[in-house]
Amino acid sequence: MLETLNSSQIIALLGNIAANLQRRKEWLTQLDSVAGDGDLGVTMTIGFSAIVKEMENLSNETVGNLLFKAGIALNRAAPSTLGTLLATAFMRAGREVKTNPAVGLDELVSMAKAAMQGIMERGGAKPGDKTILDAFMPAVQAMEKAAGGGKDILVALEAALEAARDGMKATEAMRPAVGRASWIADRSLGNPDPGAGALVVILEGAVEYCRAISGEG
Repeated sequence: MLETLNSSQIIALLGNIAANLQRRKEWLTQLDSVAGDGDLGVTMTIGFSAIVKEMENLSNETVGNLLFKAGIALNRAAPSTLGTLLATAFMRAGREVKTNPAVGLDELVSMAKAAMQGIMERGGAKPGDKTILDAFMPAVQAMEKAAGGGKDILVALEAALEAARDGMKATEAMRPAVGRASWIADRSLGNPDPGAGALVVILEGAVEYCRAISGEG
């Protein structure tokens, strides 16, 4: 069972997320081309590459400090709408575990809740507005349920990924209520929200890494 993730593993996990974003860049760009700027794949790739660069030689940092520095790096490299929201999410998550050299599932749930709250406060959106939150909230709820059921980190992240995919799928029937997409809401109908898609890709990278270190990859 995967009970904890230490700082070195968090760095490697972020690296795997960056690699998955690179692999899925064109898909994210296609999603964002429907009613957005069409640059989501590029900005996420640039932003997470900056995180990987920032993480070099930081394995002795606490998990909280790592995530705070990851947020700063992302905000600096990719100051787009989603880049800024995810930067806030990283920093809020890091604040939850400021002095922890490693985190377990209970800490990950607290971090995910803080990250989601940060996105809501920074972006002014709520679930149902066709944003990343429509994948984020079910993912957090799935993690919390897994934690309550005594599951390990891998099972919780797998449940979060499945819930995020369902949440992303549900956005196809939604009309965007905030941001540029709300100006051309009709074009968005029938298509998933790109921010929700980005969260799915991020969780895919996290799950893939945790499967690998659990011997299930």
